[in-house]
Amino acid sequence: MDEDDDGGGIGSLFLDENYVEQRISIGHHEIPVLSLQCSSMTGLLCGRIGCRKVVMTDHNDIVLKIMRKNVALQQDTALLSRIACEKLEWGNEEQLSLILDKHPEGFDYILGADICYQQCNIPPLIRTVNKLLQHHHCRKFLLAYVSRIQSTDRAFFNEASEHNLELREVEVSRTSPGDGIYSGVIYEIILKRDCHNCRTFTAPNI
Repeated sequence: MDEDDDGGGIGSLFLDENYVEQRISIGHHEIPVLSLQCSSMTGLLCGRIGCRKVVMTDHNDIVLKIMRKNVALQQDTALLSRIACEKLEWGNEEQLSLILDKHPEGFDYILGADICYQQCNIPPLIRTVNKLLQHHHCRKFLLAYVSRIQSTDRAFFNEASEHNLELREVEVSRTSPGDGIYSGVIYEIILKRDCHNCRTFTAPNI
């Protein structure tokens, strides 16, 4: 499949407050959440396993409202003090600056889980990642990437290269999620601070 479809309906998928409470088991952690089928547990799990600070972001006010309700559902005072929810539209430097002002210690890891499903969102995402990684306390971006459309894959790799980002595929992370039609992989992404010491990343044959 080589044709791209930015699917105008995807953006409206989350504009619905009819989420239902579920309990998701990950390892020995059981996490209560309000969720749709597509919801991600990444931020809450990071808080549960002891990350000293977790900042979850979204650009949509309804999603932010649900995220904050999910944090409150945890009923763990120590966990509540470690998790924050902030508004961030990719490419919005004002919002990004506000987040970094509130969290000047930066972030050891920036996590993204299956967030490259619309080609039009890739340039602002990559600009945001580049800006974050320029912060002296931000180390790397870990992206769980699902390959669906070849033109979106090409746009992602080209945009990353143009913004001086080096991609490394995490070993043994490649898998076929869901019904096996798509392929998934985790990329470790860093800023090329010294290009003489950066190895070349070869993009998949797309």
